[in-house]
Amino acid sequence: MSLNIFIIRIIFLIYMASLCFGTSNFYVQMLTPRKGLGHPPKICFLFLFFLTAGTVFVFFNSTVISSIWFLTSLALPAFVLFQDKVLTKVFMCFLALLSCSFAEMTAFALLLAINLFFPEKDLIPAHIFRSGNVFLSFITFAIISFAYTLLLFVISKALKRLHTYLKPRIGILLAFPFFIVIINDGMLTGIDSHKQLYIYTPVLLVLFIFAIFILSKGLKELRKQELLTLQTEKQRKKVEYQLLYYKKMGKEFISLRKWKHDMTNHISAITFLLENKNYEDAKKYLEELL
Repeated sequence: MSLNIFIIRIIFLIYMASLCFGTSNFYVQMLTPRKGLGHPPKICFLFLFFLTAGTVFVFFNSTVISSIWFLTSLALPAFVLFQDKVLTKVFMCFLALLSCSFAEMTAFALLLAINLFFPEKDLIPAHIFRSGNVFLSFITFAIISFAYTLLLFVISKALKRLHTYLKPRIGILLAFPFFIVIINDGMLTGIDSHKQLYIYTPVLLVLFIFAIFILSKGLKELRKQELLTLQTEKQRKKVEYQLLYYKKMGKEFISLRKWKHDMTNHISAITFLLENKNYEDAKKYLEELL
């Protein structure tokens, strides 16, 4: 093993650690850790890193095996360390994997786009890693890590704002393009020549358009769910207002009955005094009341 390849593997290991850190924070924010887990972010990070670290040993030999291993490792902690419903866990895994694939596509597509304008440069990702180009490998991994962290941040913020609207079923529909992205990602990663690049580009474009179509359908379902949730929330507030009004009216009614009871006693007392010609006492009693 050359020194450059060894350095790239070290960079790749650091890159894995950054992905694990972002993923563990995302899972802890969006899912409910199991009881007695201790320190969830740290445990989730170590769990992820222990699993994904093995990718570095097969990354340069078999891209397919390493991708399957990495994707499985990224999803497994959600099912082991958290106690939410299975559908919710699947949705969060889809989002994490989708973000990772989009981040990789961002970096790979950027390199391949540059390569189209500069054919003399060999910027095919597989060639960069295997040739021992430390600088380009570092730039590629840095772009992926930054894009992945940014995507998870945006998604977590959006989910916190839309958690009452976004049901897991709709979420899975929105995340379905993940499968298409994985196909695209695999094709991009597997490109080994410029001929393959020219052949795969139209296919990737068609798959991308299909992913946009599915995403659009999911967003429409989300909008329907949002309107339904808003209507339900409006009805709930209306019922709560009515209950509060009836409760207030009940208190006023009890207060009125008490006032009526007290007035009856006062009138009875004054009547008794007048009947017994105790006019001075009746006068004093009235003055005390007033």
